[in-house]
Amino acid sequence: MNIQWSDEQLDIFSVYEDIQENIQVNASPGSGKTTIQCEIWNRSLLGNTLYLAFNKAIVEEMCLKTIPRHGSKISTFNSLGHSICMNTWPNIKFNVHKIAKHVRSIEHLIPERNQCRYELIKLVKYLKNIPHALHIDEGDVEDVTEFYDIDVYPDMVDHALHVLKENIHDTKEIDYSDQLLFPVVYNLAAPMYGTVLIDEAQDVNAVQIELIKLLQARNPSLRLCSVGDNHQAIYAFRGALHDSMDQLGREFDVYEMPLTITRRCDRKIVDYAQVLYPHDITASPTAQEGCITTIDHTQWHIKPFMRNYIDLIPDLHFDQNINNTLIVCRTTAPLVSFAYQLLRCNIPCYIRGRDIGENLIKYIQKSQCMYVNDFLHYMDEDINGEIERCKVLHKIDRIQILQDKYDMLEIFCNSINSIYIQDVCMYIQGLFKEGKGIQLSTVHKSKGLEADRVMILCKDLMPHPLASKEWELIQERNIEYVAITRARHELVLM
Repeated sequence: MNIQWSDEQLDIFSVYEDIQENIQVNASPGSGKTTIQCEIWNRSLLGNTLYLAFNKAIVEEMCLKTIPRHGSKISTFNSLGHSICMNTWPNIKFNVHKIAKHVRSIEHLIPERNQCRYELIKLVKYLKNIPHALHIDEGDVEDVTEFYDIDVYPDMVDHALHVLKENIHDTKEIDYSDQLLFPVVYNLAAPMYGTVLIDEAQDVNAVQIELIKLLQARNPSLRLCSVGDNHQAIYAFRGALHDSMDQLGREFDVYEMPLTITRRCDRKIVDYAQVLYPHDITASPTAQEGCITTIDHTQWHIKPFMRNYIDLIPDLHFDQNINNTLIVCRTTAPLVSFAYQLLRCNIPCYIRGRDIGENLIKYIQKSQCMYVNDFLHYMDEDINGEIERCKVLHKIDRIQILQDKYDMLEIFCNSINSIYIQDVCMYIQGLFKEGKGIQLSTVHKSKGLEADRVMILCKDLMPHPLASKEWELIQERNIEYVAITRARHELVLM
């Protein structure tokens, strides 16, 4: 296939082939970063090349688009770490519940077992994102609890350090975090590669950076080429560094290169995105004009999940755009409410994120309630009680998550025409199952998606009103940027 490369793309290839420096490409949404990486892979003829991605879907896509070569590999970070561990411990077993196993050994010391046990497991999981996990101290633990707004109970720091130590010393089993951490803390023998390509570089964490340095220690002349977008860094809440590309740049002394021309977004959508980041995204010379529509429904004073769009739905012409429309929102509860309204208008839809639905069902089952009214009473005491405790401790992120969970479950319970909670579970299962119809998604779940028409539901939730820390506000601006740049031709603000 004869590709007409842009000047920016040709500059990247020139630096890669002629200057021989480490490269970091800051690629705007829809700018062809996958195409760039495929071309660099195909041009990496000297030495073995390793391409690192974050999930199996990306690996499978790259395998279809690249020329296979003996000694080179396309892999997830976790698969790389797992293979390094297996070379050292051939009989090691995988156990996704490994942290919980070690927590059980001290469970008798934990107050309010259910919630505190959950918070302890979450804390240890985040601690395993620290490269020097074997040597962390109380200060490190306190920093993590503050950053992730973990609800601390007495002696939790001691418990976390104990469980972490037991987890790391247990080399008979590994979980997902250990696949990355163990090669680093035990300085395991790494494979030999001449070039490493990193996809979605804005989402790496500190342990993944150390894993790359482990590869570099094996081959000091290793060449690094990372591709990502600083402004699509939105996963700090789950362990990614909020400034990962900056840290990669410092660690590997990279030559930074821009890739600003989006092939996805029309001109007006690019103009709107430039309000957030003026210099890092530009429209293609062949881009169409595009369209931005603002729906003024005079409901901004109403809580987002309680807003009624029924009267507006016929004017939005979903029947003509049902397969080309994506609806995104900062939080999930408004999506649930809007999905109900679409279904009442006989418009098929589903909410992206099976794990969201599964977690809601698990919470309902934990209540052991049979009837909807009993569950509402249980939820009112359990979630609202925890929200009040979080307010005292200023756990803003936790309050946000709990409130969204409460709102979603309340909508489901009040909308199902049944007294039995099992019917609520069945409906949740159906609504979060991918199928035909309009796709609704949180912005976090929409990463990597695009559509001809994108509707941003409850635009006033960007930035989220509870965000206050500097890194949170940066992530909120990135979230809005990601939402806007999912749109190809039309953006609707609601």
